[in-house]
Amino acid sequence: MDRRRILRLWAYMRRGHASYFAFMISLINFLSIQILLNNLPLAILFVVLYVAACIAIGYWDYRRGLVPVETGLASKANPYARVIARALLHISRGEYEEAEEVLRRWLES
Repeated sequence: MDRRRILRLWAYMRRGHASYFAFMISLINFLSIQILLNNLPLAILFVVLYVAACIAIGYWDYRRGLVPVETGLASKANPYARVIARALLHISRGEYEEAEEVLRRWLES
C-alpha cells in the first residue's frame, strides 16, 4: 500500500472517529450513567443544553473559528485550487486566452 493511500485512510479514520464515534460513545456513556443513577430529568436537560451548545459552537466555528482558516490553508495547498485561481485572475483581467491555456494544461496533465 502506498503512502498516500495510507494517509488518506488515516484521515478518513480520524474524521469518522472524532466526528461520529467519539461523540456518540461519550454521549451514550453520560446518558447511561445518568439513567442508572435514576436522574432522568438531568439527562434530558443535559441533552437539550448540549445540543444547543453544540449548534452554537459549530455555527461560530464555521463562521469565525477554525474552519475559515483551515479552508484557506487547504486551498493554498491544493494545486487544483491554485490553477482555478490563476485562471480566474486571467479572466478578471480580460485575458481569456491565457485563462484557457492554464486550464488546458491542467486538463492535459
